[in-house]
This record gives sequence, structure tokens and C-alpha cells, in this order.
Amino acid sequence: MLRRTFLYHALTILCLVFGAMAEAQAHSFKVGFIAPLSGPEMENGQQALQAMLLAADERDRHPDNASDGHLGGLDVYIRKVNTNQPEAALLSDIQRSVINDDIQFISGLIPDSIRQSVIDQLREVNVPYIDTPVITVTDLTMMDGGSFAESFTRRFDYSPNLSALQGYRIARILDQVVRAIDGDFSDPARIKEVIKKVVDADE
Repeated sequence: MLRRTFLYHALTILCLVFGAMAEAQAHSFKVGFIAPLSGPEMENGQQALQAMLLAADERDRHPDNASDGHLGGLDVYIRKVNTNQPEAALLSDIQRSVINDDIQFISGLIPDSIRQSVIDQLREVNVPYIDTPVITVTDLTMMDGGSFAESFTRRFDYSPNLSALQGYRIARILDQVVRAIDGDFSDPARIKEVIKKVVDADE
């Protein structure tokens, strides 16, 4: 009787442990993409967004997919925030997006004039921010091989600018980070460490 009771409790504990592990490993994640989506810099924001969507289509895409594609083996949803607005309104939009949409990452084309304000706000809400150096090359290697510039031109019928290269690089970093953490978004501090390692290695 005691042995049966012990086995029952042991199995119950194992079920709870594995259930918690399964819950921690997400099937999807959301990215807040901050960029100029209107105004004089709209083309840069649009090209960066198109490049991210191209990357999200690169692997594991299927016809009935309701997300924006796949990165890191998971469904990815891209939530857009337009930088072409007053700083106070932009910071409010970012905070609203983080809170309402349960964003796991923030990245994009953030103007230098407001970059520090955005970083400070994200630190307050403990959301990892992927900040990459300005792109200086004219092409990148796709995650599955081949030329990014050629793939982008075939897809959108015009050549990518530096903002498009930046957008693709952000997506490539996201893919590596999500794979490295195995879809577990429960520890922002660990995620930030992984982001730093991936960004440093990607330079």
C-alpha cells in the first residue's frame, strides 16, 4: 500500500514537471518591429519589414499558416510600430504593444535620437531588445544558403537597400536566438545573454 502511494505521488510530480516544461516551450512568439512606416523614411522601414518577412518564409512555411512565417522553428508574429510620430506617442505605442500583444522581442530601425529612450523603456518592462550595428556590406548569405540580394530582388522586383539588409540580419539573429533558448521565453536575463553572444558572433 505504501509503495503504491509512493509511486502515485512520484508519477504525479513527474507529470507536473513535464507539464511545466512543455508549457515553457512556446509554439510561437511575437516581435515588436519599430521602424518608419510612413513619411520620408517609409521606404527604409518597408524594405526592412519585407526582408524580415522574406526570412520568415525561408524555413518551414506551409500554405495554411496564420502567422507571419517561421523563425527559430516557431511561428512568428510581427507587430509593427511606426517611428514617424512624436517621441511621447511612440513610447506609448511601444508600451501598449508590449503589454497588449505579449511581445517577446523588440527590434527594428530606431532613430538614434530616440534610441536611448526606447532602450530605457524596454529595460523597465524587461523585454529583450536586439540592437545591431549599422550594415555596411552589400549582401548577406541566406540562412539556407544563397544570396539575400538576389532572393530579395526575385521576391519584390527591386534591389534591397541597406535597411533591407538590416532587417534580414535582425531576422537571422532572431532565428539563432530562438533556437538557442529552445523556445523557452521564461528567463529574459538568459535571453539577453544569448542575444549578445549571437550578435557578437554575427558581426
